Amino acid sequence: MPTLALVVQEKIDALIARGALDAATEQAQRATQQAKDDPVAWQVLGLLLTATGKLNEAEKAFTEAVTHGETRNATPTGLERECVAGRPLGDALRKLKPLFFTNAGIAAARNNRGALRLLRGELTAAQEDLDYAAVAAPESALPWINATYALLRRNHPEQAELSARGALQRQPELGRAHAALAEVELERRQLTLALEDTETALALAPGDAHVLFVRSQALRAAAQGRDADRVLIQALALNPTVSQESQAAPFTGQLVGQGGNAAEQHTRLIVLGKPGGSNFRIQAQRVQQQVEARTSAEQADERVEAILGSQASNWSSYATLRRSAGGRPGATVSRFGIAPQPGATFRLNQEQLSLLHTSKALVWHFGWNRDAVVLQRSAATARLWPLQDERLALEGRWQAGGVQAGIAWNQNRRQRQGTDLAVYTSAPIEPAEQLLPEGTWSQGLAWAFFQQTLSPRLQVTAGPVALKTRQTLQVQPFLDIELKGITPKPVHFRMRPRVAEAAGDLFPDQARADRPQENRIDRHEDSAQSLNRSPLLTGAQGRIQESSFAVPFEHKGITYKSTLFHRRMEDVFTQAADPRVATTLALTAISRAEAFGIEQEAHWRLGRALTARAEIRYQEAYGRISSPTFSGTDYPTRVAQASRGLSNFPRWQGGLQLNSTLASWSVGTELQFVGERPFWTSVRSTTGTPETYLSQASAATGLNLHLTRRFSDEGTFSLSLFNLTETNFYPGYPGTVTAVSGFFWRY
Repeated sequence: MPTLALVVQEKIDALIARGALDAATEQAQRATQQAKDDPVAWQVLGLLLTATGKLNEAEKAFTEAVTHGETRNATPTGLERECVAGRPLGDALRKLKPLFFTNAGIAAARNNRGALRLLRGELTAAQEDLDYAAVAAPESALPWINATYALLRRNHPEQAELSARGALQRQPELGRAHAALAEVELERRQLTLALEDTETALALAPGDAHVLFVRSQALRAAAQGRDADRVLIQALALNPTVSQESQAAPFTGQLVGQGGNAAEQHTRLIVLGKPGGSNFRIQAQRVQQQVEARTSAEQADERVEAILGSQASNWSSYATLRRSAGGRPGATVSRFGIAPQPGATFRLNQEQLSLLHTSKALVWHFGWNRDAVVLQRSAATARLWPLQDERLALEGRWQAGGVQAGIAWNQNRRQRQGTDLAVYTSAPIEPAEQLLPEGTWSQGLAWAFFQQTLSPRLQVTAGPVALKTRQTLQVQPFLDIELKGITPKPVHFRMRPRVAEAAGDLFPDQARADRPQENRIDRHEDSAQSLNRSPLLTGAQGRIQESSFAVPFEHKGITYKSTLFHRRMEDVFTQAADPRVATTLALTAISRAEAFGIEQEAHWRLGRALTARAEIRYQEAYGRISSPTFSGTDYPTRVAQASRGLSNFPRWQGGLQLNSTLASWSVGTELQFVGERPFWTSVRSTTGTPETYLSQASAATGLNLHLTRRFSDEGTFSLSLFNLTETNFYPGYPGTVTAVSGFFWRY
């Protein structure tokens, strides 16, 4: 078979190395005129046209490569060394969601043409090419990942899951393969699995904008809005137009039921664009819901989100506007401690703006946030602004080679009117991430991570993280030791900090410690509400230091992951009740504490249509608890108490999930177990009196059921039944059976 002339290849390589992709494309076009039957020349031209945004011409070039690629054998193109991260051609191709072969041959040509057709929305033709490529290159995961994207856009989540798992069987080390499976799980509203798979994907591909984008969508679906915004900002910093080709945004649809109902409308403009161009994406939704069938707990939520980006100028912006009104779901007597008088209103307005500029190694971010509570006790009284927070942030992040460093400065201002603290301890969305003092004050955050590959199997990343406030300077270490080759997935030993959540948005998500205790209550798969399920607040000295040793391995078709962990917590406020059932924000104030233990996870397939997931955790937790009280000038002050076991930190907990797919039906069951645990929390009740719970909670088991029925390429129906065992996961709060049904459609 003819090959691209060496002298021509050298000219193209020289131009690509200088970043002159347009000139390299012109040289490749001349090469195809001289060797019209050379599939290697057409493949080189197709890749360069793709990287420079000429998608129509690129598809024609790949078609010529298919026509003249008479052999199935892979043939080098000479571009392999240029299509890696950090090189101009590699960076341009990485900005696209579909994955491209850099060699030549019939499999590569069919995959690349299928990827181009996927970008252009020609889904049926794309699927044909990708199916052929998957057979012609049976060892590669790339056609399987691209086919997952095509199947999802055609609303075939069952086949998309098989395709994603096929990719993982072939190349489990690819972060994009795990992210593709997470997109399927998001489509099927399996949020727990999606969060786990995006975490794995991020560990394997921390600098992939598309992985970060899917992670942000999973966090938003799990009602962790602040974390979702932070990860989305990091994705936009890496790729200003990442949102134009990512399909993880939810359906247009409606959720209704006893557990909350919501109607959503999403408008997206130029979802599919071309590399090197600009992107404009708008999503808007209106949610009206009545939670738990209680008239005093109505909620309304409006959200408008706009993302604008240009690869040509390397600028991007992200803006949101949100208005929330109503009461906390469990409030049966009043709204936010307010008697339900005619004309009484409570509203929380959120506004956010982020501007990012990216150069080759440096990212700048300017951020502005404002959260304001608006209160009107009755139609005859004046409107008040009991609480208003405003934040200005300026950040920079620099990355080159194995070094990543960042610095962030933010100014925070809290204003309050009156002393009615119940107003904002009952906010209908996730709480502020820090307990901010009144007035204006500043924070500074700096970090530097150094990555060194000591051998083909050993990589070490380490560095300090420093936080400066008016009173203190905190310095904590970050360490990640990665061992490859021992198991199919890398083994990690990590030391990760968690300080001042609001300090920086560009701080890498994978370097942040996990929450000390996840919420084990039900309703983790479907929700029509926007509440944070696992609130975590930090005080002025707040910090968490987490050490973990995670070993993934496989045996007889079962994938295991064993994790040893130790967490040290200081001045931290953790959740003491699920925000959806508590009348106020119930917190456990931890002065100083430690928790250590082991967690075991297992995933396996029981035939073609049935998958299972099991987890079990044992931990010991002890420390010093402070009982929060409430004053008229700040929230909350703490009164130290004797050392006790940690509230809501059970020794034993676990879960089992079964998911099956048959034709257009999907069925999922979820069993959750929480063992005996101390339960001690103080909250401010709606009457203004502090209430304290101090007891030993008994073991609890909850059962959930999820059904999904796909009617066509455009429509899907879902039904979820929660807590069929009517379990009280949190003493003092009800455990009732609830249902959420929904209909989703594309347009």
